[in-house]
Amino acid sequence: MIADAGRGLRDGRRDRGLSLAKVGRAIGLSRSQVSRIERGLIAGVTVAELAVLHAAVGLDLTLRAYPGGQPLRDAAQAALLSDLRADLHRSLRWAVEVPLPAPGDQRSWDAMIVGRRPSSAADVVIWRHGVEAEMVPRDGQALIRRIQ
Repeated sequence: MIADAGRGLRDGRRDRGLSLAKVGRAIGLSRSQVSRIERGLIAGVTVAELAVLHAAVGLDLTLRAYPGGQPLRDAAQAALLSDLRADLHRSLRWAVEVPLPAPGDQRSWDAMIVGRRPSSAADVVIWRHGVEAEMVPRDGQALIRRIQ
């Protein structure tokens, strides 16, 4: 993210015909500091500092959040899932953080229960049920939309 913001800053500065020295003077940094920030070479740059730099060249800095890695679980949610697993029949399989089957979708079920049911002598039907564990639901409609 910092490197992307630096590239955006450099592109905006160049598009507006501003020098490194002029931008640096406007916000109290040296020309070389601005250059290092644009190239992503200063690790400790804060979002607030990037916002000031972007404003100096006439840009608004925005942040976005995207689904990424696995969410942190609180102890109560982990205990709820553990209790559910303990209550399941031993023939059922259990997996946690199971990705949804949609390509490119980074969401996952909190758990998945998988079972087998004989259909005939020749085959076995496998069924799956996704599990979402919510300890303190705040918005029921939002929860339903997310699960659907």
